[in-house]
Amino acid sequence: MKFQGKVSEDGLLTIINRKAFDEAIKAELSGKYVTIEVNRKKSVRSNPQNAYYWSCVLPIMQCGLKDIGHRLSKDDIHLFLRGKFLKQELCNGYGEAIGSRIKSTTELLKSEFMDYLAEITQFAAEYLSIVVPQPNEQIKIDKYINN
Repeated sequence: MKFQGKVSEDGLLTIINRKAFDEAIKAELSGKYVTIEVNRKKSVRSNPQNAYYWSCVLPIMQCGLKDIGHRLSKDDIHLFLRGKFLKQELCNGYGEAIGSRIKSTTELLKSEFMDYLAEITQFAAEYLSIVVPQPNEQIKIDKYINN
């Protein structure tokens, strides 16, 4: 279970929604020994980044893939790109690969999501000969309308 909080300048931890925290602890952990781990909250992928990805990057990728004969939905393209760029090897204690998993874009920090977008942009240019505009860039998109 995860809960959020804030540490004051004095070093005191205040748990956000303390009532829910107390209820969850009581319901699930009463009488049990626990380990408490506190981590700094990480800044994950932002809503504007996500909107850019779904409303700009994926539709342009969809057109580029259609041009080479692949009619895929945005969801299918999302899964393809995750598999290509977000595959994570799982290793045992000896450093031997025992399998892999595909990370979700919701796990990515803002900077990691920017790296993911850069990889997609590079792939689109090299293999599909298409330009994925940057979020602050305007391009003429006649080619991508009504395809």
